[in-house]
Amino acid sequence: MDYLKIKSEIEAKTCPIHNIRPLVKLESGNIALRCCCDMFTSRCMAEIDKMERDTSLFNIVDAWEADLFSNKMQLV
Repeated sequence: MDYLKIKSEIEAKTCPIHNIRPLVKLESGNIALRCCCDMFTSRCMAEIDKMERDTSLFNIVDAWEADLFSNKMQLV
């Protein structure tokens, strides 16, 4: 998972109410998030969850395609 990409995308967002950017820390494979309000925190967390799901789904599909390709090569 590309935590630096997630960090940069989240830190680029701005709270629509307070006009403040979130602070994102990467600590031993975990993401620590600090925002100005609960509403913005929940939005950022939802975005992080979506990015993590999308990344893991792509990893699963890539592994499946690689396995399919290797099995196809064995049949030829």
